[in-house]
Amino acid sequence: MASFKAGLQYIQQRSLIRDVILMAIMVNFLFTAINIGVPYVITNQLHAGNGPIGYIETGFSVGLFIGSLLMSLIPNEKYFALRVIPPIIILGLCMTFLGLLLAIVHQPFQLSLAGSLIMLVAGLTNAVMNISFSIRLQTTVPTHILGRVSSTLNTSVTAIMPIGTLIYTVLFQSQLNGALIIATSGIIMFAYVLGFLKLILNDIKIDDRFNTGQPNGH
Repeated sequence: MASFKAGLQYIQQRSLIRDVILMAIMVNFLFTAINIGVPYVITNQLHAGNGPIGYIETGFSVGLFIGSLLMSLIPNEKYFALRVIPPIIILGLCMTFLGLLLAIVHQPFQLSLAGSLIMLVAGLTNAVMNISFSIRLQTTVPTHILGRVSSTLNTSVTAIMPIGTLIYTVLFQSQLNGALIIATSGIIMFAYVLGFLKLILNDIKIDDRFNTGQPNGH
C-alpha cells in the first residue's frame, strides 16, 4: 500500500502524466464503440458480410506497424507535443469519419477500401501517440518508481474498457442507428480532447524540465 501511495503521489507531482491518464480513460472508453460497433453494424445492420470487418481490422494493424516504424526514425527528444496532441485529435476524427462511412456506404468493397484507409490512419496515429508517451515515461520517471507509475497508467486506461463494452453493447442492441453511435462517439472524443488541449500543452512545457532524453536511473 505504501508503494502504491508513493506511485500516486509521484503522478500527482507530474501533471502531464495525471492529465494524460484522465484523457486516456475517456478515449479508451469511447474507442470501445469501434471494437464493439463495427462488427455489429456491418453484419447485423448492413448485412455486408465478414469481409469488410477483416479489411478494416487489417488497416488498423498496418497503421500500427507503419507508426512504429516512423517512431524509430524520429528523435525521441524532439517534437513531443506534435507526437501526442495531433494524433489523438486525428483519432477522434477517424472515428467520426468511420461512423459516417457506415451510415452512407453499404457496398462491401467500398466499405472495405474506405474503412481500411480510415483505420490505417487511426492505427498510425495511435502508435505514434502511445510510443511517444511510453518513451517519455521511460526517460523521465526514476527507475525505482517506473513500474508503479506504468502499472497505474495501464490499469486506469484498461479498467474502463469492460464498462465501455457493457454500455456500448446495450446501445448497439437497441433500436439506435449503430453507425451514428460510432460517429457521435468520435465527435465526443474530438471535443473532449480539444477541451484538454490547452491544459496538456501547458503540462508539456512544465514537464520538459524532467526530460533528459535518456533512461532515468535516479
